Amino acid sequence: MVPIVLVDLLEEESGPRRALLELLERQPGICTLPYLSMETLSLPRILARRPDLLISPVNIKSTDMLSILEKHRDPLPAIILLADNSADAFRAFDLHAVDYLIRPIPADRFVESLRRACEHVAMLRSRLEEKKIGQEGACRRFMVRGAGKVAVLAANEIDWVRAQGDYVCLYAGGRKHLLRERISHLEDLLPTQYFVRIHRSIIVNIERVRALRPLLYGEYTVVLTDGTALTMSRSYRGRVLQRLMAAA
Repeated sequence: MVPIVLVDLLEEESGPRRALLELLERQPGICTLPYLSMETLSLPRILARRPDLLISPVNIKSTDMLSILEKHRDPLPAIILLADNSADAFRAFDLHAVDYLIRPIPADRFVESLRRACEHVAMLRSRLEEKKIGQEGACRRFMVRGAGKVAVLAANEIDWVRAQGDYVCLYAGGRKHLLRERISHLEDLLPTQYFVRIHRSIIVNIERVRALRPLLYGEYTVVLTDGTALTMSRSYRGRVLQRLMAAA
């Protein structure tokens, strides 16, 4: 089975975008995310879709994409940058971009770049899996404060998690515990066989999911065993359904 690589293509010009989409569709294992229309460029909105590979022009809507990427502190997906000249090539590779393609882009050059990007994604996945396996035992318990004492909360006691700035709220057995941790880091620490992210600010324990109810525009309501109703955003739908079917 060919591993699926989620690609977010940010090319806005209809002609070049159509040509790149046709090439992407011919490659096994490539799944291109729906076009994200934005009046102003928003990297958080792009990254919330959890792409494995980001294919982006150097300039979007007169905005310097490289400057936005350079300011981002958290890990980025694999990146292929598209440009009209070589002026920003050194900046691109400082960001560890997989490739820097100058328009017009020959089809064989793009396919080769895509092949190397997929190899890079596979390497990142392997490293992350090794990291998670190593952390699995150590990260099953969390130290939380409450009622004037420090308590130990086991990961399997957590029903769901909501981001709250630089903190996360851990909901367990009807109680709420505040932990100083960003949700993106906590997601890496939680056992992957039990927890899945359903929204940029929400993680749920798969074993607590009782039902899914479709909403408008591809979103779902996720109903937990205690009756809690949470919204699953469209960009996470594919991964969540895949995880739930695997756990069934």
